[in-house]
Amino acid sequence: MKVLFLGISASIKGPRDGITYPFIAKEMRALVERGFDVLFLCRHLPAHREIDGVTYLSMDQLLERHKWQRVCRAVVFFVKHFRALRTLAQCDLTRTFTVIAAERCIGKIIDEFGVDIVHTHFLWPTGEAGILCSQERAVPVVATLRGAELVNRPDLNYGSLRNPFFRLATELSFPLISRFTVPNHQLSDRLTEEFGVLEERVMYLPNGVEKFEVPDLQNPPSERIRFIAVGRLTELKNIGVLIEAARSCVKHDIDIVIVGEGNLKDELHDSINRYGLKNVVLHPEVSKEELYNMMANADCLIHPSFLEGMPNVVLESLAMGRPCLVSDIPVHREIINEGVNGWLFDPTQADELSERMIKVATDRGALDRMSEQCRNTARHFTLDRKIDGYAMLYAELGELRSGPHNGPASGI
Repeated sequence: MKVLFLGISASIKGPRDGITYPFIAKEMRALVERGFDVLFLCRHLPAHREIDGVTYLSMDQLLERHKWQRVCRAVVFFVKHFRALRTLAQCDLTRTFTVIAAERCIGKIIDEFGVDIVHTHFLWPTGEAGILCSQERAVPVVATLRGAELVNRPDLNYGSLRNPFFRLATELSFPLISRFTVPNHQLSDRLTEEFGVLEERVMYLPNGVEKFEVPDLQNPPSERIRFIAVGRLTELKNIGVLIEAARSCVKHDIDIVIVGEGNLKDELHDSINRYGLKNVVLHPEVSKEELYNMMANADCLIHPSFLEGMPNVVLESLAMGRPCLVSDIPVHREIINEGVNGWLFDPTQADELSERMIKVATDRGALDRMSEQCRNTARHFTLDRKIDGYAMLYAELGELRSGPHNGPASGI
């Protein structure tokens, strides 16, 4: 079975694309190991190439060389989907042309490679084009939502629904999607309650971690408790509350390492210096291998985020046997059992976080007692389980497609 993956930016140059965004690449490799033929569309790639069994397709190579061919194909696509594209164009003409440009490649891939399933990860920019292309060819579409697609939080500078064009594109796309997968129950509820998606079209499929060995500790055990926080330094990830909490921990045997990059980096660095927090280190992004070593050398992960889809770093920490101190938000409550494999705190209350940190530091035995429970939790969130879910959906949609149907929107 041939599956076309459509990623967040269809680029191999940006920090959030299909190659450097690790979880999408891991899922594609795992599907290849199961015998699926996986394709991925890339921009800024001079020619098609294969990486880890995945066929990466060059947009440049797929696009027609002659301008008149490109124009004719764009006009045909616009006429076929006139109502939807006219509505989008009235909202944002430039982004509408981006959808039309992406269609030229996606439609060609579906036709020439005989794609059986289109699987979108994030809807912009290739997702909308892929959904429209698939509908006219009666090819089923699976949409994996990560969280941002259903969020409107301007206060956190986060969420696709902040933008009127993306909101409109979402409303037009959702009825045409055959099946959705979501990483947490809150998103599932939002799809059914706010967007009117039928429950049978939604599969709860949380993120999963690969099997890996815990790295050997590079540093000897310390009397000081070592906390680590990992994530983008943005309003959403709420690292500022950790800096505030650290001010109350200076007299205790606590060290804190914060790993990440983002628009708040300078502001956080200034706060650390202003408060004289010598026990807090702001560390730049590192390779995955280096990050695993740093996490293995820590005693506890802190994750103070305001919103999450399904935080991989929390699952990875649990898989290493490291308890997690996390914000009290719905998705974290699906993972963390208070006092069993970690603790919850109000993400708006620095004092509550500092109290939790100090309590952990004064009861090191609790960390050791929780270690096996952490690993037990992680065993429920594996990459194999997620790929099992994908394979089940593909098989179901393949069977429905082979029988009588009226296309992905109504018959599948």
